Amino acid sequence: MRDFWLFLRQHGVDARLDLSAAEQPQDWTLWVGRELRECRFVLVVGSPEYKRRAEGDAPPGEGRGVQWEAGLIRALLYADQQAGRQRVVAVVLPGAIPLSCRTG
Repeated sequence: MRDFWLFLRQHGVDARLDLSAAEQPQDWTLWVGRELRECRFVLVVGSPEYKRRAEGDAPPGEGRGVQWEAGLIRALLYADQQAGRQRVVAVVLPGAIPLSCRTG
């Protein structure tokens, strides 16, 4: 993921990566919320582990950041599905199953 992020940045895309943001102490919920509000596109790269956590199939306390982030993305899609679909781009890794967009 880091290599893909670097590739995008090297080609003029102001890409932001949560892995690099997690390297410094900060309020994760505020960071994710701000990034989602300010970005033009959201690129969601879903591994099987991300999917499990995002869909609430992980135990409480495991992957709380993913659960929070996925909830905000689902809320964004729920609020305006047409605009959300133009903004949120899902990338499914080879061999992975796409994330569902459960809204309720």
